[in-house]
Amino acid sequence: VGNANDCIFTDNKAEYGAGMHTGIATNCTFTNNAAENIGGAALKITANDCIFINNSAKNNGGAIYESDAINCNFTGNTAGANGGAIVGSDTNCAFNNNSAYRGGAMVNGTATSCNFIGNKAVLLGGAMVNGTATDSNFTGNNATSSGGAIYYDFAIGTLIDNCYFENNQALVNGGAFAWVYSNGNISHIRFKRNIAGENGGAIYINISNTTAMVNEQMLSNCYFIENHAKNGGAIYNNDSYRFYAEPLYFMNNSAEEN
Repeated sequence: VGNANDCIFTDNKAEYGAGMHTGIATNCTFTNNAAENIGGAALKITANDCIFINNSAKNNGGAIYESDAINCNFTGNTAGANGGAIVGSDTNCAFNNNSAYRGGAMVNGTATSCNFIGNKAVLLGGAMVNGTATDSNFTGNNATSSGGAIYYDFAIGTLIDNCYFENNQALVNGGAFAWVYSNGNISHIRFKRNIAGENGGAIYINISNTTAMVNEQMLSNCYFIENHAKNGGAIYNNDSYRFYAEPLYFMNNSAEEN
């Protein structure tokens, strides 16, 4: 417990927060730390200008858990359950090649001005599960099931604004992202060359008559370019209701069947 400045944390092991527990870390490097439970490198910290490499947690938060990150780099971190890099929020951060069962890079947080490249989920959300993304880029992320970059489930009031999705892939639904039992607003987005093995090359939507949704789903000022899927090259809407779109632009998207 406390603050750390210009420190190096390497090969530490603990059940929770192997490198650091509670405090502020500034200009620190966390490498190869491992937690038996949550927070491979750290737990409940604010990280400023830090680097997290190859940290791991058997459950959640491969690098940090219940934490905030500003101007940090996360590379090659892994979580056995959720959030390969972080369970928390981040600003001006880079996430490269992190992995988890759900949310290859992060879950349940806010991403502002971040880059997500090459992150992977064993199941859902190659880069992210739930949360908010603004002014961020998602490139080359992958999910074995759905939501190549982002997966939303039972999320109320979601927001994605001014983001770029390119070359993300899901083997099942939503090459860029999947919106399941959720609502919110998606605006000023460019979707390019995302791929889904089944439905929704860029976006997959399914709220399937659920009564949990209070507000509508809204897409506005989005561009869909060269996305591909078996069904719905750009968007696949699976019997959803309260779905509004204005305006949208479609160029050279393709579908194998519908």
